[in-house]
Amino acid sequence: MPKISIITTTYKHQNFIAQTIESVLAQTFIDWELLIWDDSPDDETWNIIQKYVEKYPDKIKAWHHKPNKWIVENMNFLLSKVSKESDYIAFLEWDDMFTSDNLEKRINYFKLNNNVKFIYNWYKIIDKYWKIKKNTNIQKWKNFLSFNDFLDFPTLNPIKSFGCVMLRKEIFNFFYPIRKLNNKKMFWNTDFLCWLKIIEKWINIYFLDKTIFFYREHDNNYSIWNNNISMIKELIEIYKYFKSKWYRYKNIYYNLYHLQTYLNYLEWNKINTIKYWIKSFWYSLTKNFTERLWMIIFSLFPKKINNYLYQKLKK
Repeated sequence: MPKISIITTTYKHQNFIAQTIESVLAQTFIDWELLIWDDSPDDETWNIIQKYVEKYPDKIKAWHHKPNKWIVENMNFLLSKVSKESDYIAFLEWDDMFTSDNLEKRINYFKLNNNVKFIYNWYKIIDKYWKIKKNTNIQKWKNFLSFNDFLDFPTLNPIKSFGCVMLRKEIFNFFYPIRKLNNKKMFWNTDFLCWLKIIEKWINIYFLDKTIFFYREHDNNYSIWNNNISMIKELIEIYKYFKSKWYRYKNIYYNLYHLQTYLNYLEWNKINTIKYWIKSFWYSLTKNFTERLWMIIFSLFPKKINNYLYQKLKK
């Protein structure tokens, strides 16, 4: 019976899905099931997946739906299909890969730490040709992350990807079903919302100091799309949601006002930029000080100059 259920959603990734599946088949720990939801409008990706399902019917299960249902509906569907015999849930997105010892190292950590419910690990970034792009890691390194730690940086998810995470099945109801806030589609920050819902239950997120995951960046990779405004709007909705529940946490207020400053800066609303910029200082004088300083300085320039400086700074 499967001990680990691996959740994978895919959309038009015929160039990578075989490598993703092969990385699961190569695991040294073999007690797993792979659940795949394909949202691709054509049959190329689905044809590849079907070949693996036919070859490994006891290990791989897959479903196909041509109209794109987006990640929330897809994740909820796959989570509803997790085997009753599974003890753990892991995630592997359509174009990423596990190292061959990924599941073994994570299972061993859980076995040695019975109190741990949720872990995340290091990763390496690769391009479409398997070349390692970056060795630096933007994840926040700590032995464990508390609720307040998780809110420390307003625009940075401390965990790079769903693929860095494994959790005990017993806590999955803390975030399942994944719900859209204010009846809006949640896309960019679905994982961030899920992890916040878990750690608000006072469950710490522990760190496994192993690089056992490859995160792929390429032209059709959502995480590198230049869509800061959409991402920030989603984050604002998330912080508003938690503000109503955890109003004593200063980090929530600071993050909310800092993000609103950033959003109005990007949308070139000078009055609101200054308004929320001032409010952010009520909750922290030092946090993101340099970033806040350049936002207010750049907003004083004409828009063309500001856009030029902003793009230079991003690089």
